[in-house]
Parts: sequence; C-alpha cells; structure tokens
Amino acid sequence: VYGRLDASVGSERIDGVSTSKLFSGNLTTSRLGFRGTEDLGGGLRANFQLESALTVDDGTAGSLRFNRASW
Repeated sequence: VYGRLDASVGSERIDGVSTSKLFSGNLTTSRLGFRGTEDLGGGLRANFQLESALTVDDGTAGSLRFNRASW
C-alpha cells in the first residue's frame, strides 16, 4: 500500500469576503495505490499495480476506479 497526499491551506476571496480553505492537489495529484507480486509457482510470478486519484479536501477517492497506473 502506498500513496501521496497533496494538501495546502490558503485564503480564498469571493465577492470581497476572504475565508480560509483547505485545497487539494496544488502541486501534484493525491493518490492511493496497491502494488505487489504473487508467486504462481514453477518460476512464474504475477505483478500488479492499482492506483486511484484522491481529493484530500473532501476525502473522495474518485469512486476508486483505479484510473491511474493500473495493470
């Protein structure tokens, strides 16, 4: 299991009103991934990687579609 979280706190001004806010993905995309190897026997093995985007500010995982590096 691996991942990366990119979150920042900043100020946002809308109609002259400034509020503090948590922002997600300012520098890079946050992600959650699973990577591994399974021994199949007889000298064979299967490698896998499933990776999905995350949004840190509201906790959604893009429906865990594994739409990034997935094989």
